[in-house]
Amino acid sequence: MTEQLDRATGLLRDVLGPDLLGACLHGSAVLGGLRPASDLDILAITRRSLDTDRRRVLLAGLLEISGLTPGVRPLELTVVVHSGIRPWRYPPTADFLYGEWLRAELTAGGPPLPAPLPDLALLLTVARTGGRPLTGQPPARLIDPVPTPTWSGRASRASRNSSTTSPTTPVTSCSPWSGSGRPSPPARSCRRTPRRTGPSPGSPPNTVPSWSTPASCTAPPVTRTSAGAPP
Repeated sequence: MTEQLDRATGLLRDVLGPDLLGACLHGSAVLGGLRPASDLDILAITRRSLDTDRRRVLLAGLLEISGLTPGVRPLELTVVVHSGIRPWRYPPTADFLYGEWLRAELTAGGPPLPAPLPDLALLLTVARTGGRPLTGQPPARLIDPVPTPTWSGRASRASRNSSTTSPTTPVTSCSPWSGSGRPSPPARSCRRTPRRTGPSPGSPPNTVPSWSTPASCTAPPVTRTSAGAPP
């Protein structure tokens, strides 16, 4: 894992140069629960948006470093522009997003382009509070605290849109793709997303399905409320 992280960090330095303000490792690799097929979550913060050439070089490098073979873990890289998250504004934009589940799509269609990613609010919160610096400034110096209603509201609405739940059902999700319009990652990458468990056979009629969060989930639990959409 260390060698792979060194290669990924070196790739970011080489491609982004002085525009790279900082990069950190976050998620299960830092907070615990890393499994054999778990990916390595990296957040990179830059001075400006990547141009076309940099996007192509960065994608080519990630396709070589990331994988699902013995000794090689899938990488998950999110790049954000510093001025796009500080001061905070909603919805935030991911300047570049790579995940192994996107390999075929990106190989065929080219590098990812900037796109609004509302659930990035929760990812930034997790990275700010528990990210391990890989290069540059630590995340706490680059990321301002995200208003709680922003990311808790995203988790609440994701639950409401999925099923009818009890008002006190814990909702935990730090997946940056949930409800964002992007393809859902495969089952192995959904470790941070609550799973819906239907009524067991023989249950009384109208039994409400329950939600359970995997033990390796890294996001802080929040309680579903009737709060409106974030500003």
